[in-house]
Amino acid sequence: MVSSRYFNVESTRKKHKLKQGQIQSHSKKGESITQVKTNSGIVKVWAPKETIDSLVMRNIRSLTRFPDMGPYAVVLPDFHPGEKFLNGSVIPSSNLLYINAIGGDIGCGVASIELPIQFQEVKSKLEEIYHAIYSIIPVGRRTHTQIDSNIDSLELFKHQSRIMTNSNRKTCKRQFGTLGSGNHFIEIQKTEAGLINIMVHTGSRNLGQQIMLAYSKKGEKVTPNNLVILEANSQIGQEYLQDMKFAMRYAQENRQDILKKCMGLFQQINPSLPTIDYEEIIDLPHNYISREEHFGKLLFVHHKGAIKIGLGEMGVIPGSMGTHSYIVMGKENSASYNSCSHGAGRKMSRAQAQKRISLSQFLEKQRDIICRKDYSVLDEAPQAYKDIDSVIKYQKNLIRVVRKVTPLVNIKG
Repeated sequence: MVSSRYFNVESTRKKHKLKQGQIQSHSKKGESITQVKTNSGIVKVWAPKETIDSLVMRNIRSLTRFPDMGPYAVVLPDFHPGEKFLNGSVIPSSNLLYINAIGGDIGCGVASIELPIQFQEVKSKLEEIYHAIYSIIPVGRRTHTQIDSNIDSLELFKHQSRIMTNSNRKTCKRQFGTLGSGNHFIEIQKTEAGLINIMVHTGSRNLGQQIMLAYSKKGEKVTPNNLVILEANSQIGQEYLQDMKFAMRYAQENRQDILKKCMGLFQQINPSLPTIDYEEIIDLPHNYISREEHFGKLLFVHHKGAIKIGLGEMGVIPGSMGTHSYIVMGKENSASYNSCSHGAGRKMSRAQAQKRISLSQFLEKQRDIICRKDYSVLDEAPQAYKDIDSVIKYQKNLIRVVRKVTPLVNIKG
């Protein structure tokens, strides 16, 4: 049972004495920060208030009512409503873990590497590479039909936990090195200098879902949105954190396995390609909880579709399958808990995109990109996403752009 002390917000109400939903906004040199205050708490949004619709505002207000949340939550400019919670959020707490707010795609993130190979050298081979990726990387609901001995012997799978039943362990091994579906992708890109870049977005696959489901049954449900919480200093809270870290490690090794297989295809085409330094891989997660110190206090910081990026640290902010993406460097802005957006963010739900975007409109956007070009991917059409340049502009005080990459080949599940 979670202690009742986390549900006493009367002192907060007396302290603020604010009208419910009070909004303040200010802009500086192209940056826009909107502050939402309620009687329960504060949320700082890195976007102009006119970009926040009523549905998102309800989601933002619900963040202020998360028990134990504070000193304030952050919403980044790629925000969009998820199934129950707001993607693009950073939510700190003193001791509570909001496990279903993080969701089941634990450890999901983006890995990227620039190759020492010119676009012109492989331009004629891109169609071949596109089909080769589909042949060696299972996507969508596909998994490996057999467990490779190299996967079977990975140190990763020695993790012991109640979550790792024989059935789950077998599924984890079958799904290792697979992409999944939805907004997960593999993309071959070109840098402004004409070099090839590879980017992979995927997570912990079924493992993360199993962890969320298992601990959702053990946690306590509270309003709003049937939030499920665990006390971090309890035994079950500590077990969740250990399983979460395992899922994060699985997700990262999964991304890098895919990335290395894609790099191998380029090495087959160009055997003289210099040895690739895997240390150059940029790889940051955006769905997880970390223990961090902010404002002189240790907090559990929940990243729901947001990356933590330190001073000088490299990160990736993808656009859509038809637009450019950015490699960025962190400025370590404590006001955002050293976080920035994890992508462009949706402006249409999947159902809205399927209804509003025609195949001809999609094909026009994807004309010069090798990818699937059928009705099944309309929910991932570029028109369903926010303008990536606006998203970058709103967080100039959080990150610095290092380089821009444009898509040549896109693999979707």
